[in-house]
Parts: sequence; C-alpha cells; structure tokens
Amino acid sequence: MSDNNFKNETHFNWITDNHFRNEITLRVSNSIDSQAETNKEVSETLGISLKKIWQIKNGTCTDFNAILNYINYFGQSFNFDKLPV
Repeated sequence: MSDNNFKNETHFNWITDNHFRNEITLRVSNSIDSQAETNKEVSETLGISLKKIWQIKNGTCTDFNAILNYINYFGQSFNFDKLPV
C-alpha cells in the first residue's frame, strides 16, 4: 500500500474527532513506510494478532491499544497533551 494512498483516504471511521483521526492515520502511514519486518514478525513481537496488523494497515482496526502499540513500535507515538480539546 502506498503511503500517499493511505494518507489520502479516510480510515478509522470509528474515531469521531477529525483531527485525532488524521493524526492516527498519519502515524500509521509513517509506520507502514518504515516497517522492514514481515507482518508476522511484527505480530509476534507485539503480541497482536496478524489479523489486527492487517486491519491496522487497512485502517479498519477498532482496537485502540493495538493501534497505539503498532505506531509506538515504529517510533510514531505522539503527545496526547498537545491534541486540541
């Protein structure tokens, strides 16, 4: 999946705040770009099912903890205190 395609599509529709959804989408996209391991290796390392890894990469995962673990693994975490209220 191309980085540009992911960034230009709407993902994680269950997140109602547009700014927050865009931040998550950007960080997942950057994580996808930096992933050198196979999905199976990431799944085993993070203890997240392979199905959830695919859902995260497709923007359909609703497990917020899995999403955060994925983006944190690739150094794409962000400061929740700086998000607009």
